[in-house]
Amino acid sequence: MITLVGAEASSEYQAAVLVRDALETTWPGLSTSAREVDDVRITVSTKLSGYQVQDIDIVSAGRFSKARMFKPLRVIRGSSGNKLNARPIMVESFVVAIEVKDHDERGVRIMDD
Repeated sequence: MITLVGAEASSEYQAAVLVRDALETTWPGLSTSAREVDDVRITVSTKLSGYQVQDIDIVSAGRFSKARMFKPLRVIRGSSGNKLNARPIMVESFVVAIEVKDHDERGVRIMDD
């Protein structure tokens, strides 16, 4: 099950919808599985008090009763520096924070992975 919570009129919410859709594309049936089997939650504009950064655009966390697999599209390196994208990666749980940028691609510069 995927639960999406937040202000629907925001650009962050629209980005969270894209995250939800990408998860469903990667793992078909995820959004319709029982919460006891797969539980993914996506929150928009999460607040943290007592920290320098107090607003996180998107936070997503999930846990699966049975590991789910994906094959990376870009190079991912393990802690020893070896490339991991030659084999599928198994995911049992995850937590991710996403910063949404509203400006177009002219305002973005990618320096490195």
